[in-house]
Amino acid sequence: MNPNIPKHVSRVIMKGLNLYADDRIKNVTELVTELFDQPEEPEAPKPIPPESPQRARQRAAAHEAEAARRRQMRDYEEGAYDSDPNESFLDRVKIPVIVGVLLVCLLLVIAIIVINLMDTKPITPVDTVSRIETTFYPTETDNIVSETAAEEPTVNPELDSTIPDLIGKNYEMKKQQLEADGWLYLEAEYEYSDDFKAGYIMAQAKPAGTPFKSGSTITVTVSKGPSSIRLPEYKGKTLKQYEEELEALGLTNYNTEAVVNYKYDNNMVVELSREAGEEFDLNGTETLRIYYVNNPPPTEAYAPIDDPPAPGNDDSSYEIIETAPPAPDHDVDGPVTIHGNEGPPTIPNNDGE
Repeated sequence: MNPNIPKHVSRVIMKGLNLYADDRIKNVTELVTELFDQPEEPEAPKPIPPESPQRARQRAAAHEAEAARRRQMRDYEEGAYDSDPNESFLDRVKIPVIVGVLLVCLLLVIAIIVINLMDTKPITPVDTVSRIETTFYPTETDNIVSETAAEEPTVNPELDSTIPDLIGKNYEMKKQQLEADGWLYLEAEYEYSDDFKAGYIMAQAKPAGTPFKSGSTITVTVSKGPSSIRLPEYKGKTLKQYEEELEALGLTNYNTEAVVNYKYDNNMVVELSREAGEEFDLNGTETLRIYYVNNPPPTEAYAPIDDPPAPGNDDSSYEIIETAPPAPDHDVDGPVTIHGNEGPPTIPNNDGE
């Protein structure tokens, strides 16, 4: 070794070349510190203890492993790496075959799960299925589209249209609209309903979307309104007004009876067979009776004039007195009927007749 090299520099260099990584200098800071930190007193050289056999074997094994790693890296970089020539063919294909078998099993499991998920249609016994299917073909004399049980659309060249949805529509307006160009005719059947207003369609014989031939007739069920109503107030209304009000509510089962009551004008309703405001069943057999005023006109009576007529003159002069039928002896709010041929009183003549 060069004796001109200071001992501390030589020591730093030797430390940096140490075979064990733990004993080497770790970074530049430590290197600079080692170089510039000179010992105050020269240290006497220490004898290097003899290396133990175990330490020597470890160092040799480490050198061998490091050399093998470097050779392998060099072979990879140069592309000269090859498998071990002593390795058998079975050893080389064993791992790829195992991986391939596992992948195939996984794919089979996934396929079985997907097939089970897709096949979810329930199996229905044949003997529990009962369906009646009929097909209607319109003719020239019978163009009515009749209802069939569980009917399915049938492909027919004559069926050139589909039935619209009529439920909830006003019958008169829809009938006028559909029959304007002869496309579809409506035939009504009336029923009471608490869910639909009077005059509105609540059911149709053929469901919407069913094919039919243009010009056919379909039966629809039209609501007559609620099955019971409250009788409206009649006071202050004429017979015509009250009849219109009842018919608007769907009540047509009634009749009228004329009465005489000089407390009211003619044609005024004065009483009902039921009390106003009561529930009246439209489906029942009861007939509502309406009493209205029909007073006869006043009668005419003749009384002689004070001056008698000239002799030989057959024309007698009388003054006309208008009288009315007698009023009842007591106040009556309801109808008053004069029976028989009784009429208003007349004024007697001078002879007492």
